[in-house]
Amino acid sequence: MAKPKLRLQIPGIHYRLEPPELLQGILMVAVGFSTVPILQETLGMSYSAALTVAAIAELFGILHVTFGDPVVPGWIASALPLVLVYLADFEVGPDSVYAMIALQLLIGVLFVVLGSTGLAHKLMKVIPGSLKAGILFGAAIAALARIFTDGGYLSQYPLSVGVGSVVTLVVLFSHRFQILKSKNRAMQELGKYGMLPGLLSAMIVGFISGEIPLPQIEWGFIPFNYGEVFRNYSVFSIGMPSLSTFLNALPMAIAVYVIAFGEIVTAEAVLSDAQETRPADQIDFNSNRTNVIAGVRNILLALFAPFTALAGPLWAAVTVSISERYKEGPKAMKTIFGGMGSFKISTAICILLLPAATLLKPILPVALAITLLVQGYACSYIAVEQVKHDKVAAGIAGMTGSVIYLASLNWGLAFGVISYLLLESGAKKSLSIIINERKRAMSINKNQLVITIDQEYGSHGKEVGETLGTMLNIPCYSSEILTEAAAQSRISEKLLRRFDERIVHQAYDLLADDEAGIHLPSPNDFVTALLLADKALATKSCILIDHHAAFALAAREDCIHIFLHSDKADRAKVLAQENSLSEADAVKRLQKLDKQRTRYFRRYFRDWGNASQYSMSIDVGALGINETADQIMAFLQSTTHGAVMCPTTVSVRGA
Repeated sequence: MAKPKLRLQIPGIHYRLEPPELLQGILMVAVGFSTVPILQETLGMSYSAALTVAAIAELFGILHVTFGDPVVPGWIASALPLVLVYLADFEVGPDSVYAMIALQLLIGVLFVVLGSTGLAHKLMKVIPGSLKAGILFGAAIAALARIFTDGGYLSQYPLSVGVGSVVTLVVLFSHRFQILKSKNRAMQELGKYGMLPGLLSAMIVGFISGEIPLPQIEWGFIPFNYGEVFRNYSVFSIGMPSLSTFLNALPMAIAVYVIAFGEIVTAEAVLSDAQETRPADQIDFNSNRTNVIAGVRNILLALFAPFTALAGPLWAAVTVSISERYKEGPKAMKTIFGGMGSFKISTAICILLLPAATLLKPILPVALAITLLVQGYACSYIAVEQVKHDKVAAGIAGMTGSVIYLASLNWGLAFGVISYLLLESGAKKSLSIIINERKRAMSINKNQLVITIDQEYGSHGKEVGETLGTMLNIPCYSSEILTEAAAQSRISEKLLRRFDERIVHQAYDLLADDEAGIHLPSPNDFVTALLLADKALATKSCILIDHHAAFALAAREDCIHIFLHSDKADRAKVLAQENSLSEADAVKRLQKLDKQRTRYFRRYFRDWGNASQYSMSIDVGALGINETADQIMAFLQSTTHGAVMCPTTVSVRGA
C-alpha cells in the first residue's frame, strides 16, 4: 500500500475555481448548519458556540483538497446515530464533553496510525462481515428511533418531517425518480443536490403550516464566539478526559472507524470510475492519505472544538455529483481538484454568513431529523450488503444491532463476537461452496459437458475457448452472456456492459443512461443477472468465457472450471496491442485492471484467481493457445468427458 504523500493544491495556482460547484456549495451549506442542534443537544453548547464549532469543522474540511486528496469530505454521517446513543449515557455538560473529546481523539489517532502504517485494509479483513453489519444495523435502529419514538422529531414536526423525508428518499433512492432523471434534464440537475430538495420542501411546508416559525433574517457574519468554545470545550482550558473515559470510548471509536473505512472504499470506487473516463488525467487517490488527513481533522477538533458529527473522509452524494461532471471532459471541469476544492471553499465561506444562518435556524431540528432518516436508510442497505449471502451472518448482524441499541455498544459487540465464534467461525464458506454441499446429491446429466473459462487480463481466454469449442463441436459463449443477462433481467445490455465487473454502490447518479424506459437496478441486480445468464446458457453443453460462471455453476458436478493465466509482461503486450498503448501505459493499466477485478470478486464472491478453486489452472503464455486447448482436451479425457467428477487442481506449465 502506497505511503500517504501530501501534495499542495492552491486555488488559482494548481486548479481553477468551478462556478457550478461554487453555486452548489452555497445551496448545500444548509447541511452543514444542521450540526448546530446536534451540538446543542449533546454537548450543551449555546447557539453561537455551536455555530462557531460548525464553522471550524467546515473550514478544516478544506485540508483534504489542499493537501492533494481529491474528495469532498463530510461528517462520519453513518456513525452519527451510534455516537448519539453513546453520548446519551452521559449528562449533558462537562460529562458529555469529556466523553466526546475522548471519542474523537481516539478516532483521530486510529485514522492517523492506520493510515500512516497502511494497516487499515488488514484490520478490515480481520473484522467479520456479521460484526460490521451488526454495527450498521445498530446505527440504523438508533437513527430511526430518534425520529419515530414518542417525543421524537416526527411527533414534534409531523408535516415538515413527513414531507421532507418523503421528498428526500424519493430524490436519493427512488427507481422511478432515476428513470425520470434519465429523461429530464431539470430532474437530473435537481438530483445533484442530494438532500437539499427535501430540506427546502420541509421548510416551505413548515412555514405554511405554522410548525416552524418564520426566520428573522439578519445581515453580516455569524457571531464567531470562540472565546466561549475555548473556555468550556477545549482541553487547553478544561483539561484532558480521564483514562477511564478513554477506555470507555475505545469500543465506540473502533466501531466508528469501521463505518468510516467503508466511506473510504466508496471514495476509491467513485474516483476509479471517473479515472476510467479520462485516462489521460491522473487522479491521485491514496486511501492512506485520506486516513491521515481525516485523522488530523478529528484530533484538531477534539483538542480545540469537539464536534459530535465527527470529521469524515467523504461526503458521498457531493463527491459523486462532482465526479459525474468531471467525466464530461476538460471543457466541463479542467481538473477534479477544481470541482472538489470549489465546493469546499464555497461551503466554508457561506457557513460564516449570518443571513444563511438566520434563514435556516428555525428548520435545523427538521434538517437533523431528515439527516438521521437518510443515515438509517443508508446504514440498513450497507449492512444487508455485508451479509447478503449468509443466513447465519445475517441473523448475527440483526441480533447484534438490536443489542447495541437496546443495551449498549459494548454488550452488542460482545454478543456479536461470541456469536461469530460459536456460530460462524470455522464453518463460514463462500456461497458457492455452501450451495455445492447442499446440492451434492443433485441429479447430473452425464451426456452434458459445460466448461467455464476464467482468466487474467490478456490471457487469450476467448481464443482458447473458441479453439476448444471447435474441437468439441459445442458452442462457445462470451459477449453473448451479457445479451442473455439482459434477457434474464430488466437491465439493459448497455448498462450491463458499462458495469461489468464494477462494484456498484447506491450512488444512483452513476447510473444515468440515455436509454428511454431504462430500469435502474439495485447493486445486487447486476451480479444476479450475470449468474442467471450463465445458468440459462449452461442447460446444454457449452463453453462459458465468463468470470462469474464458476461461481454460478459451483453446485453442478458436471462442469469443468478452467483458469488461464500468463506472465505479466506477456499480458501487458496483449493489452498494448488491443488498445494502442505504450508498454509503460499498458503495465499501469494492467495493474489497475487486476486490482479492480480482485476487489470486485472479493466483494461479491471470494478471492479471485486462486488455482485451488478451479479444476485446472494453465499458463497460456508458456504453452500457447493451441497447446493450451490440447492440454484441456487431455484433462477432459481423463475425466471421462464431463461425467461426475471430483475436481482436482492440475497446474500445467511450460518447461
